[in-house]
Amino acid sequence: MVEALGGDDGRDAGRFLEVLSDAMEEGVVADGAIAQSQSERDAMWAIRDDVGQVRQHRPVFSFDISVPLSKMDSYVVELRQALNITWPGNHLSVFGHLGDGNLHIVVWVGDKSAKAAVEAVVYEGLPKRGGSVSAEHGIGIQKKQYLGMSRSADEILVM
Repeated sequence: MVEALGGDDGRDAGRFLEVLSDAMEEGVVADGAIAQSQSERDAMWAIRDDVGQVRQHRPVFSFDISVPLSKMDSYVVELRQALNITWPGNHLSVFGHLGDGNLHIVVWVGDKSAKAAVEAVVYEGLPKRGGSVSAEHGIGIQKKQYLGMSRSADEILVM
């Protein structure tokens, strides 16, 4: 979802439509819809804000990671492939704050005992992309053992 604000209402809508059309022609965007009213805008955001839908399959493993914007696509493609190899039929949801590089990854594999294995797959592709095992939600106890994948020993010592 993209929401844009500008300083010239008369020209901004046309410029936004042009950028969206170009992105669709280039294959960057597969499909799009533009709200025509405040109620349509609110309805679109309600879908995004209904995060609970990703928990339709239980148990799920949730992750809050960050990846440079230019490397997000390759990360998600590689993650999906790795999950499919080990857990065919898995469910992967990816959403977040793409402009900041923050991604929320929600994975269902049908086996609650697979948590450590799923963590390894999710975190594996981050170091080579300059990513981090945490984005806005911090490290806490659960991610402590993985912190060395995205922070140096000196950084950890300072923490």
